Amino acid sequence: MEFTALMGFIPVTDLDAVEGFYSDVLGFPLERREPGALVYRMGDHLLRVVPVEGIEVSGRFTQLGWFVDDIASTVADLASKGVEFRRFDFIPSDEAGIHTFPGGGDQVAWFEDPAGNLLSVTKAGHGA
Repeated sequence: MEFTALMGFIPVTDLDAVEGFYSDVLGFPLERREPGALVYRMGDHLLRVVPVEGIEVSGRFTQLGWFVDDIASTVADLASKGVEFRRFDFIPSDEAGIHTFPGGGDQVAWFEDPAGNLLSVTKAGHGA
């Protein structure tokens, strides 16, 4: 068995409300719009944003995250587009909302899409 690429799924209640966020704010190319999904391309991988009636998005668990080379510039760029970053009590964050795990670990910044899905960007620590 061989897996060739990843396809992630994000639940939303309104496709129109999130289309610009994933296209314009995050910069993912819209591969196609289907009656039941927005399909974005991220390199070899696909993201399907799917309308699901009656869902309640909690924003308490990260649904998707992306590794970035420069978290400070990524956070600044997203903030300039209106993205607000979440802060959590379990780990300190800087004024930009970037959390740094102890001992030179990962740096992570969390934010929500318009549907309330919790997303993140991560700069890997320890040379990972």
